[in-house]
Amino acid sequence: MAFLSSGAYLTHQQKVLRLYKRALRHLESWCIHRDKYRYFACLLRARFDEHKNEKDMVKATQLLREAEEEFWHGQHPQPYIFPESPGGTSYERYECYKVPEWCLDDWHPSEKAMYPDYFAKREQWKKLRRESWEREVKQLQEETPVGGPRTEALPPARKQGSHGRGTASSLNTSEHVSEQQHSVIWARQEHWSGLPSSSKGSS
Repeated sequence: MAFLSSGAYLTHQQKVLRLYKRALRHLESWCIHRDKYRYFACLLRARFDEHKNEKDMVKATQLLREAEEEFWHGQHPQPYIFPESPGGTSYERYECYKVPEWCLDDWHPSEKAMYPDYFAKREQWKKLRRESWEREVKQLQEETPVGGPRTEALPPARKQGSHGRGTASSLNTSEHVSEQQHSVIWARQEHWSGLPSSSKGSS
């Protein structure tokens, strides 16, 4: 029998940011005219900014609780939901047509020849991943708190031979991010997402 682990705890800052975003979305549902929405959105932002530098966590927690209660009583009964968001009309509609990335390994050479640049870079990433995987997983295991992560924040990406925080937060093709950093970020994201070890092979 499989047991589901509890979700990571949200920090106070994350709770405030999510409340602010939800409040804006519901305000957007209440105000169908854009000029009216912008006016009330500015008033809402001013209310949040008024206490953004609050140092007393007891007071900050109380303010957050009161704000969440106010939002609950004033939420829209039928808010607008983006089609592909949870609860939307197209949520997960096309999931059955999506295939995992490793299926590209089974492409025929004639098919891969149509995208030579992509597959050449892909082979380089796979090689870097194989070379750095054990080292990165060991480093993550040393940095991960006992009992697992307590927030949703990703661990900092590090450059080769450096102990500082990296500037890249996701896998991309920017010229300012080295291939070694790509491998590091790739390994960190998959490890932190809690994927089973069987799915962490080369892809």
